[in-house]
Amino acid sequence: MINLRLISHTLALVVLISLANLGLLLALLVKPFKEAWSWSIACGTAEWFWSYMQHHWETSLNAAAALQITGDAIPAHEPALVISNHLSYGDYYLVQALAIRAGMLGKCRYFAKKQLVWQVPVFGWSFWAVGMILVSRAWTSDARLIKEAFARVNKNKHDVWIVLYPEGTRRTPKKLLEAQAFERRAGKKELDRVLFPRPKGFQATVKGIRHSHIKYIYDLTFQYTSPGRDHERVPSLAEQLSCADLAAAGYGFRVHVERISIADLPQDDEALRHWLEERWERKNELLADMLRDEVGTADVAGQDGADTVGNNVGMAIDHGEVRSAGDQVKSRARPRKLA
Repeated sequence: MINLRLISHTLALVVLISLANLGLLLALLVKPFKEAWSWSIACGTAEWFWSYMQHHWETSLNAAAALQITGDAIPAHEPALVISNHLSYGDYYLVQALAIRAGMLGKCRYFAKKQLVWQVPVFGWSFWAVGMILVSRAWTSDARLIKEAFARVNKNKHDVWIVLYPEGTRRTPKKLLEAQAFERRAGKKELDRVLFPRPKGFQATVKGIRHSHIKYIYDLTFQYTSPGRDHERVPSLAEQLSCADLAAAGYGFRVHVERISIADLPQDDEALRHWLEERWERKNELLADMLRDEVGTADVAGQDGADTVGNNVGMAIDHGEVRSAGDQVKSRARPRKLA
């Protein structure tokens, strides 16, 4: 069945991408003469484009009514390294839900392979122009390449959210089984809601920014719930964009935030690996608590030793800022109106 809602949204994106590329071209032309202007134009163009996407998801599809944000407060306009579990192509909506409230929507930068700049029509060129973190093969083991990857951000002290998915890929049933097989072979704790994290990208990123103006890590935990018997099913991006009212249909989206000082991270690679693995074990337990909180049952596997979500601090959204809301954990996120 042809979904006219999805088709019209896709056509609108094609037009907006074409217009955005004009702004990004201007950013590139200005860059040799004035880096600050170039960055400002690129961020403004990205915010304009991503605001449309976020407005469509949160408002037109009513995802905002199904969105919960819990955890630590995020100060407005604070640069950070953002890490999270990876469940869907639509995870960027959850990152952007936080970013737009913290005044950082146009300043989110993701990792992309350098070769995509020339291999992917339109989008590849845009990755380069907007200032994504472009990396080559084996970049994590070469100090020069690590420095090169973050040179623009570090040199110019740009306010930015560098977004990294340490799992390296989306969780699927097949990939989860493969990860669990690896965990058993390696003598690691078996995880049932997240994939085992790959440490090299995280270690290299921390090395690249440790002495920069970026002082915090935001560790995000994403959870999706779907209508029907399989409550934990992650809806595809197409499924979300085809739905007239996500909240009314019974979908749920949750983001839990932990804000961590980079100064508190261990120094050497081995200790960083252990730190990341322990974070992912805790994330696995937290997701079990989240599900129990959602469905109201105490019989959820993988919950031993978990800190309950009810003990964490909730968040409130006010005028684009994310601030503490005392002990109110289940408060709904109230997005600011997007023009």
